[in-house]
Amino acid sequence: MKDRKVRLLHVTTVPMSLMFLKGQLNFYMENGFEVHVISSPGEFLDEFCNEEGVVKHEIKMERDISIINDIKSLLKMIKVIKRNNFDIVHTHTPKASLLGVLSAFICGVKVRIYHMHGLVYITKKGLKRKLLYLMEKITTFFATTIYAVSPSLKELVVKEKLTYKGKIHTINKGSINGIDCINHFNPALYNLKQYKEELSLTDDDFIIGFVGRVVKEKGFLELYYAWRKLFNKNINIKLLIVGDLEGASELPKEVLSDIESNSNIKYVGFQKNPAPFYKLMNILVFPTYREGFGLVAIESLAMETPVIASNVVGCVDTIENGVTGFLIPPHSIKDIVQKVEFYYNNRSVLKNHGQMGRKKVMNDYPRKEIWESMLQEYNEKLKG
Repeated sequence: MKDRKVRLLHVTTVPMSLMFLKGQLNFYMENGFEVHVISSPGEFLDEFCNEEGVVKHEIKMERDISIINDIKSLLKMIKVIKRNNFDIVHTHTPKASLLGVLSAFICGVKVRIYHMHGLVYITKKGLKRKLLYLMEKITTFFATTIYAVSPSLKELVVKEKLTYKGKIHTINKGSINGIDCINHFNPALYNLKQYKEELSLTDDDFIIGFVGRVVKEKGFLELYYAWRKLFNKNINIKLLIVGDLEGASELPKEVLSDIESNSNIKYVGFQKNPAPFYKLMNILVFPTYREGFGLVAIESLAMETPVIASNVVGCVDTIENGVTGFLIPPHSIKDIVQKVEFYYNNRSVLKNHGQMGRKKVMNDYPRKEIWESMLQEYNEKLKG
């Protein structure tokens, strides 16, 4: 290892997951590492690797269980890892982590890291839940170190007997990449006049927002029906949706039709830079059923927009109830309505919660400190 750079490999199932590592991989390169990534092919993979300056390896991986395709992906990954002789393999997302950790073990890589972003099986039932649990169990067994993106996720993993306490850690106070509160998620950087004009919004509109995959398990339907109740009360309220309609097939047709045709619903799709859209919102509503950390929550708080979130793993670490937003029971339309009405009628509290939220994010999730802590972890693992 003295004769060459440390070779680091990050593995994700799909390219979009790499956005959680933006800037970080380049930081490792600046500190003497040779960095590679493996992910399924796609335009975003090309774009990310070009921007970060890392070496790209394309291996198609299925998100769902697909035994034949998974074996093919495993064999391809073994070939890449063996050919490049990596010192560290650092995996993310369930499928990529299972295949990546197994491949690294087979190839004799001494540092095999599984970075847990959440537990998919928690909201599943029956055989699928058992299979997904087994996948997690295999991955945690063959990993040499596990990191959880939040303290509450770490506690849940131990409680679920997926691993033991000494093997799983959290970097600083959580998050995988922190937040750039100066050059990116900074409300002072954005003039909202253009955005309001494009979306036909006025200064009098009260905007509740949703950011993320528009699917049931993110609580989108509860938010939609809560917004309907509020709108029917003649509250001047708009719904702003930022994210892919990935789960369109699982949403009721009347809901999809309303999203497309209702002038009081502003659907803007996936945005590479969601920062100005958080700033447009009076409140972010994040009624997710399960979470590992809840990145959208701290992005929103960084933009001084308070958050109403489910009282679940991950969210309990990022939202300080009654200080930077509110924690509510998952699946509760009633609680969403009540908290939105509270903010609507108490604008000074809303403003204060937003300001307190930005202070919390700046204090707890500075990007550079998280990168430096992870770099230190790498160096310690290599020595061990």
